[in-house]
Formats: sequence, C-alpha cells, structure tokens
Amino acid sequence: MRRRQGGAELPATVVDPVITVAPDSATTTTTTWTPPKSCEETVEALQGGESPSADVNLVDLADRNQLAPLPVPGAEAAAVTDRQAFASREDYITLVALDDPMQRFNDLGTAGFTRGLQVDMELGPDSYEIIVMELGSPEQAMQYRTAHLRQACARADGMQEMPALPGGAVFYRSDTNAARATIVLGRYELNLEICECVEVVDRLALAEEWAAAIVADLET
Repeated sequence: MRRRQGGAELPATVVDPVITVAPDSATTTTTTWTPPKSCEETVEALQGGESPSADVNLVDLADRNQLAPLPVPGAEAAAVTDRQAFASREDYITLVALDDPMQRFNDLGTAGFTRGLQVDMELGPDSYEIIVMELGSPEQAMQYRTAHLRQACARADGMQEMPALPGGAVFYRSDTNAARATIVLGRYELNLEICECVEVVDRLALAEEWAAAIVADLET
C-alpha cells in the first residue's frame, strides 16, 4: 500500500511489530504440533508381543471359555452362541470374509499356521467375539500380526497403539463399526471384536481393557 503527499506518491510507512517482554517474564517455549500417525505408520511402530508361559494354550482356553471375560458387569454369564474351528488355512479363508484371501492364505503359511478358533458370545443384546490364531513361533506371530494389520488398514478407522500393551493395536472396522483389538501373545495372535451394539462411551478403550485383562489373567 502507498500514500500520497502533495500529489506525489510516497512509499507507505512500514512499522515493524514490537514485542515487549516484562523483565520478570519466564522464557517462552514453543510447542510443535505433531500430526497423528497414519494407520500404516502405527502398524510399523508396534513392538513385540506379550510372553505368556510356554504351556499356555490360548486356543484351548478360548474353546473352554476360560479367557478373562469382557470387563462389563455380568459378562461372566455371557452365552457362547457359536464356535468355529479353523483346522487349516483353507478353512480360514473359506469361512472368513477377507479382502484378499490368497494373500492371507500365503501370510498364514509363512507364519507357520497350526490352527485357529472363533468364539461368538452374547450378553443380553450385546455381542462380541474372540478369534485366536496359533502360529509357528512368537517371531512368526509378530510377522503375521504386521501383515494382517497392514491389510486391515484398508478398512480401519482410528488405528492406534495400546499404551498398556505395546505389541497390540485397536481400531474400528469401517465396514461394521465393530471395535477390534489385536495383540500377540507368544505364538498366538488374539483378536477381540466388540459389536457397536455394546453401548459404552469408548469401545476402543473397552477392547484394550479386555485385552489387558486377558494378559493379566494369564500371568497370574
């Protein structure tokens, strides 16, 4: 912007801003905003899984309904409505809806898949489920978790690490709005899924609390 004086155009006066700091003021610090991680970045940042006792068999415990219950009142009395055993990789990709069945088939082979189990439960109008995959070793279970969650990013909302269990993640499935927690326990990958019908303030927090309760129970 310019100003005029007596018909002549003169440069506009530019005033530099002056910041006054009181003599006794504290040193000013600047907080840098860090954008949240993408789903893929969250998956890559996951650490190793939990290490239960070597004789713990999560498939058998889930089959007998002996894992810690969903941490809501009355969950000890939840009814098991269905059990689906996966005796082979073919069973799993046939019985579970997957975006890329052959990729998952190959990932399970690389991970030394032994067997798996899905248990569906109901508590009044609420429904939730556990899926356990038994793999060849803790290292292979972590590799499978990473491959699995990379694929899950295509349908995941709000993927985040679990502060209490650094080897696990929670997210919402965009296709069903179910809350999902995925963790590695020794040679097992454990998936906990909570239907949107479960009316709590934060289902991701509930899924993480459930995972932590299962881990704590296995350590006692």
